[in-house]
Amino acid sequence: MLLMRLTLRRFLPLLGLAVLAGCEPAEQITQYTADKPTLVSATPPTAAQPQQTLGAILLVDKTGWFFKLVGPPDEVEAQREAFQGFIKSLTFAGTPAPEPTWKLPEGWTEKPGGELRFATIVIPSGEKPLEISVIPLPRGDDDGAYLLENVNRWRGQVSLPPINKAELARTTETIKVGDYDCTFVSLVGTSGGGGGMSGAPFAPFAKGPPSGPAAGPPASGPAGGPAPAAVPESDELTFEIPAGWTAGQQNQFSKLAFNVSDGEKSLVITVSQLGPAAGDVLQNINRWRGQVGLAPTTIAELTPTLQSVATLGVTGQMVTLAAPPEASPRKALLGVIAAAPDGVWFVKLIGDHDLALREKDHFEAFVKSLKMK
Repeated sequence: MLLMRLTLRRFLPLLGLAVLAGCEPAEQITQYTADKPTLVSATPPTAAQPQQTLGAILLVDKTGWFFKLVGPPDEVEAQREAFQGFIKSLTFAGTPAPEPTWKLPEGWTEKPGGELRFATIVIPSGEKPLEISVIPLPRGDDDGAYLLENVNRWRGQVSLPPINKAELARTTETIKVGDYDCTFVSLVGTSGGGGGMSGAPFAPFAKGPPSGPAAGPPASGPAGGPAPAAVPESDELTFEIPAGWTAGQQNQFSKLAFNVSDGEKSLVITVSQLGPAAGDVLQNINRWRGQVGLAPTTIAELTPTLQSVATLGVTGQMVTLAAPPEASPRKALLGVIAAAPDGVWFVKLIGDHDLALREKDHFEAFVKSLKMK
């Protein structure tokens, strides 16, 4: 397979490459620096709309748990009592890191998480269902600062100004959930809030998402044909993209994203970064195990299965996780955790079991090609 080496400046949607099924690998590697293409937004900006957020933050041992419901104020406010009842039903148990279980109100359903989401709760409402995101992240040393930063992040998402520490107690409610205090917020504003407050849950070690406007799909190319995909850019990284990996959809957590497909089979590859406190290998791999239907393991059982891999100037730990044979659909996950000086990097491939194992060599080559500038 042809590997193309790209030098990057900013994050844009990734270079689309055709899937080359059944080809024998080639030895040649072509290197070049890609020019930055011109991008045209696929849709015009829309006017800000009224929006409400109901949010709850619980600090449980070393983890901050974030529960957020967002949508039109009339629909969200109608769910306030049920949302608070859902939060009050939470119980936390398990080792080494307690995880929540809950009781869902009638009609609510649960979907599995992905990336850094623990789960998504779906609420029937109007034409489009509402969703509660459930996200765990390591907590900071200063609980007050941790709570304030996250409440201000949520305020920014609905175009409200930040508050200070003295105002936090007056604008939030503390409710008891089992043995834990829960910070509950209700925020009404408009959509389209942004700036530095619209990214992932705040932790004192975490870098925010890439800055700058998100580029939409490119316009059509010459003679009305498809335009070439935009070349990804980064101020931090260089890497090599295996042939057959196409542009993926980034989210608030991922710095890079790729897709691989073969008929109905598909894979998603992401690169994310958090700070040093997020680097607990066992906790992260147990989270990944849950994403492919495996039970948690212990450090004694895990250690012999880890593979060392050089990436980003350090040695990372790679794991291969396959869902049980009876699982349908059967998934597999390839994951790397690498503790670098500026934080912990996570590289993950997840999707169809057979396709994931077929792409394992490409995944390892990609991981080894990642370098800091």
